[in-house]
Amino acid sequence: MNQVTHHDFGLFETELLSVDFISFNIKRITSHQISRLASYFQSLGFNSYQKQLDSNQSRQDINDNNSYYNQFEVYFISKIPYQKEIIQLQFPGVSGKQFYKLIKQGAVQWEKFPNPVFSRLDLVYQRISKSTDPISTTDFMNSCYIQFQELHSFKNLLSERNKKGLVLKIGNRRSSKH
Repeated sequence: MNQVTHHDFGLFETELLSVDFISFNIKRITSHQISRLASYFQSLGFNSYQKQLDSNQSRQDINDNNSYYNQFEVYFISKIPYQKEIIQLQFPGVSGKQFYKLIKQGAVQWEKFPNPVFSRLDLVYQRISKSTDPISTTDFMNSCYIQFQELHSFKNLLSERNKKGLVLKIGNRRSSKH
């Protein structure tokens, strides 16, 4: 199986994109191995938590080594429907951005992860609209929606507005095909 390296990630910043979420799957490991991996993340500045996928269950510390000094977090998702042989590691929001930074720097020791397989990457484009823009943000998003739908009609596609702005959702987070 191919190893994930920092070369697999482009330079999103050149396109004014920033990472908002990263996840990857690893082979199921023992509780002791999970604790060792959590300690490794601790050394990188991440507190580690266990959580069930799609559950309102609160997160639980993996070990009691989490520090209030750490600004980032990683979630170990161990119960994934139809995926009994894997554990998913999730880095939401600024934690995803920080983990991406570490990947680009080559600071992640991939040998610590049993068979890592990249699962998901969410990017965000944040830019203030200007009166001199040749097209409005809404028109741009609508155009992207139409073009994507023409090229990939089999993909789940949704355009919506939330408190942060306009969002174009491609695929379904419950599916591996997004």
